[in-house]
Amino acid sequence: MRGFGKFVVWAGLILAAFVGVLMLTVVEVWTVPTDDPLLSASIQPNMMAGDVLLVGRRSKADQGELVRCLDPDAPGRFVLGRVVGLPGEEVHIHDDTMRINGKREPTGSPCDPPTLTLTVPQNSLEVDLACHFEEFAGRRQGIIRGITDHDAEFRGKVEAGKLFLASDNRRIHLDSRDFGAVNPDTCLQIVYRLWSAAGIGDAKGRFTFLW
Repeated sequence: MRGFGKFVVWAGLILAAFVGVLMLTVVEVWTVPTDDPLLSASIQPNMMAGDVLLVGRRSKADQGELVRCLDPDAPGRFVLGRVVGLPGEEVHIHDDTMRINGKREPTGSPCDPPTLTLTVPQNSLEVDLACHFEEFAGRRQGIIRGITDHDAEFRGKVEAGKLFLASDNRRIHLDSRDFGAVNPDTCLQIVYRLWSAAGIGDAKGRFTFLW
């Protein structure tokens, strides 16, 4: 029994050391801020304010991946979005519908639930929005759009050495339409959700890959 106890202690120390090295060199545990209503709305339906995430320290972001980047307009803060436009690509977003180089991704099945009620931070009004799945760059994710038509339109070409980010909430967004294309050197890939804002007891939101 004494030998087994020593084994357990040493195994625990080795595991703790491994996890420590992993945290220092490979991933970072990071909690989505809860003090920014626009950011909170823009990252739905796939993330929520208060989610505890694993962020890759050395990973290069590919098209279609969720990333955390330094906020170009607010030093010390971050923006979250999905990489949709690479250097030289044409991005067109109209009525919450996105086209890259003129190609529109097909709309998939509705989310569960298919509609969400969110508060617009700019005017504090509640709006009903539609959620459906979208296939983009080999990945399938939930996307929020407005139920009613939206006249706002963006069209632009991604400059060299930059990435264009789009919020998964296309209607209430905080993305490159607002702050411009971002420097990829400031971005890290969002890999995994340890648990959601509701806590580790939320079976649907814990231990979830987000790439």
